[in-house]
Amino acid sequence: MRIWRAAAILLLAAGAATAAPAHKPAAGLCEPLTARAANTNAIDPMAACQAERSHLNQTAQSLRAQIADLQTRIGQNGGLTFKCLDRNTSQNSQGFSETCAPYTCNFDTGRCRSDAQSSDDCSDGFLMADGRCVSHR
Repeated sequence: MRIWRAAAILLLAAGAATAAPAHKPAAGLCEPLTARAANTNAIDPMAACQAERSHLNQTAQSLRAQIADLQTRIGQNGGLTFKCLDRNTSQNSQGFSETCAPYTCNFDTGRCRSDAQSSDDCSDGFLMADGRCVSHR
């Protein structure tokens, strides 16, 4: 109830309590408050309800922006990070390990390579041929 009173005080101070609302609130949204406060003259219940609704809409909009920012930061890996345990093994932040053969683990990305620039990008027992690692046996 303190929020409603604070909103009403702010609205009265700004002269907004007597102004016509810019939009009509959804049916049923403010009626319970209006019925409860009908016998008091302390606040304009409709103005308080509309102020609270406006505040909640602003909060929701801010939260949506924060969610969008976090989703962008997470990126395409769904929040997973990767590291090379050794030359031939990649591990993600959930503990799942992957053997990279016939390629090696890329220490810059923590992921297994999917092509080769030289035989150094191939696991032991493999050599590069046409950008791929092939068995030399």
